[in-house]
Formats: sequence, structure tokens, C-alpha cells
Amino acid sequence: MASAMAGVISVAAISAFASLNRQLVSLQAQSIVNDSAKSLIDLLTAEMQAVGGGAIRPWMGIWVENGVNASDSARDEAFNAPEGIGSDRVTFATLVAAAPTCTITAMTKSSVTAETTGKNCCLDAMFAAASLQGSADTVMLAYLVADKKHRQVALLRAKGCSAETQPGPLAALDVIPAASPAKPDADFVGGHIVATAIRTIFLSDGDLLMFDQHQNFSATAPKLSDGAVGLIATNVHDFQVQLGYDTDRDSRIDDTSGLDDEWLFNVDDEHDAVSGPSGTFDRRALRMVGVGVIVGVGNTSATAPSTARIVGGGVITSNEVWLRGAMGRASLRNLFIFN
Repeated sequence: MASAMAGVISVAAISAFASLNRQLVSLQAQSIVNDSAKSLIDLLTAEMQAVGGGAIRPWMGIWVENGVNASDSARDEAFNAPEGIGSDRVTFATLVAAAPTCTITAMTKSSVTAETTGKNCCLDAMFAAASLQGSADTVMLAYLVADKKHRQVALLRAKGCSAETQPGPLAALDVIPAASPAKPDADFVGGHIVATAIRTIFLSDGDLLMFDQHQNFSATAPKLSDGAVGLIATNVHDFQVQLGYDTDRDSRIDDTSGLDDEWLFNVDDEHDAVSGPSGTFDRRALRMVGVGVIVGVGNTSATAPSTARIVGGGVITSNEVWLRGAMGRASLRNLFIFN
């Protein structure tokens, strides 16, 4: 009798311990995934806040490709978006602080000339500080800015204090003189050349990656071999980006989760050609950026599917990982708005 009772007690104790251990493992996994999601959002919002700098304003330097999938554009040949998820891509420019800003003294359709003081060419110092990796100081990404006009270009070092120009990764955002869109030359004389770094963040096979393009800027579809790819985070299941516009200039960005609010891409299938002249938002009213991620961690004690969803994305379900969604929004720097 005593042996039987001891056996029953032992079985009960083992069962209770196993149940407690499963709960502890589950709580630990949930704690890890919550911390991972928060840390990733903190990192991404900090990256996005720094868009622009110097003469480059944020609306000149951030391009969101909403809900990309394999059939959306030629760029998908390089940026392998997960089929069916509809995660976003964001390409953004930040100032190269170590490089000087040069004044444009002359410009043609395919070249730009910078100021020269004595024997010192401003472009020499700019290329020395901002040339792209592996370019032997001959290739640089920059903005040509004059008043409300701007062009994003790849500069190729030429003779004298001049450089050849090609459209850069963010040329889709260019604003050029309406009167002469095919040859925006004299309108930029007296403006500035500003060196910039340009990166694309995208999701591929569970990895959130950052791409820096270093060559072949005139190609329709860039290849990852044209630059450097860095890993931001693993076990990421969705990545979404929204842009906030103060369209009525009341210093608030209204979000009603509808097509008539002041946030772009916060509603399913909200597509707007904000990167081109037909955009319904005034690009110069851009004030905020929002980012969202869904991250996961292995779930060895699953009793029910884990689900998560972030603004702009669909519901994701998994029986194998704990999923957690996180969102963050931040005001953009470099706006220079004082009203």
C-alpha cells in the first residue's frame, strides 16, 4: 500500500513539475520575443529619424515601397520579398557629415561642376570623405539641391572640378524644373552638392537586411552583388513602414485608420504614388515615420497557434514560434520647421 501511494505521489509530482517547466519555458520564450521586438523597433526608429541632413530634407530622402511581392517591380529580383506576406521595403538617405557641401558653378544634362578656391576643388574633399566602398574614390552618392528642386545622383569623378551624373537609387523622388524636365541644368547653378549614404531595408526569408548599393546605378534592377548586404535581425516575419503627413499644418498627424487620414500605408492595400508627382500627399508635409515588425522565437511547448499582426500587414499564424508584433512612430529630424 505504501509503495502504491508513493508511486501515485511521484507521478503527480513529476506531472506537476513538467507542467510548471512548460510554463516557465513558455514565459521565458515570450519574454525573449517581447524584448527582441522592442529592441528592433528602437533601432529602426533611430535609423529612420536620421533621414536627410544639411540641405537634404526628409521628404527628399525616404521611399517606401508598400506591400512588395515578387510581381511588383524589377527591384524584386534583388530584394527577395516573402511571397504572400506583402512586407514593405524602405530606401532612405542620410547625410555624410564628414564631407563638405559644395556649391554648383555649372551643370549640364550629364555633368556637374563645383566651386574651386585657388587650386582646391571642393569635390576632391567630398570624394575623399564619401566615396563608396571599393570605388577607388571615383564614385559617390549625392543630392543636387537648389531651392525647392532636387536630384539624387551617383557622381563619377571626371576631369577638373567636375563629375559625371547618373540617376541614383532615390532618383524616383527627384523634383526638377517643370519647364525643362529633360535638361534641368542652369536651374541648379548656385545650388549645392550634398554627399549622402543610401540604404535599403528589406525582409528576405526571415532575415531583416540592409543593402548599400555601390555600383551599376543605371541598371533597371540592381543586384545584391552591386553592393554590401548587412544583417539587422533574424526571425523577422513581417516589416511595415508608414509615413505621416501634416497636410493641414496643425502640428498633428491624424490617424483614423482610413484612406482620408494623414498616414500613408496604414490601411490595407493603400497605394499612393507619393514617390512621384502624382502623389495625393504634399511631400513637403512629411513629418513622421512609423515602423512595425513581427518577430518570433521557437515555441517547443505549443498548445495553440501563435498569431500576430501589425499596421499595414496581414495576420501571421505559426504553430512553431511565438510571434509578437511591435510598432513605433517618431518625428523626423532635419525638418527645420519652426512654426
